[in-house]
Amino acid sequence: MNTPLMKSGGWVASEAVRENRNHCRRSDGKGVSSVSERLSQSAVVWADVYTGSTPPEFADAAEAKRKMRDWVGDDERFHPHAAQYDFEAWLLSYWSEIQKLAGHNRAAPGSLPEQVNHDNPPAHRIKEIFRAGSRGKAYVKPRDASRILRGKDLLDSAQACPELKAFLNTILNLCGADAII
Repeated sequence: MNTPLMKSGGWVASEAVRENRNHCRRSDGKGVSSVSERLSQSAVVWADVYTGSTPPEFADAAEAKRKMRDWVGDDERFHPHAAQYDFEAWLLSYWSEIQKLAGHNRAAPGSLPEQVNHDNPPAHRIKEIFRAGSRGKAYVKPRDASRILRGKDLLDSAQACPELKAFLNTILNLCGADAII
């Protein structure tokens, strides 16, 4: 494989990880030396803990990462990460922008975005404020996540979300850059 395997936003289901586990394996046994080679030989996987299934497929991000690691095996080029509970947790740090885009002043769901639970995950909370808002538009992940993040410093969310911080640090590390403190 010549390019990194990177999935995001909950698009990596457990079956997809199992089916793609060989993308992390290198048959020639050589070490990875350059940044581009290190990136091209790495698999950075991001899964949502909340999948909508009942009972939940994963109890938390740690279990999701552990299961993905079990499916792939012990390979240093495989980097599993999980949004606790879904991608939208990482958007909650920008609640004032969500309020503005939705046209509603609903209070933020808490100060620890990744602690929002399975019973009412962040995606549902964002859908609710958009539905209740005066703008008359439903929350559409591809359109509105981009609008929420436009012009924002992703470090704000990374500081409030340990799983996002770990995900970004993996990418930075693979690129030879300094980690986010």
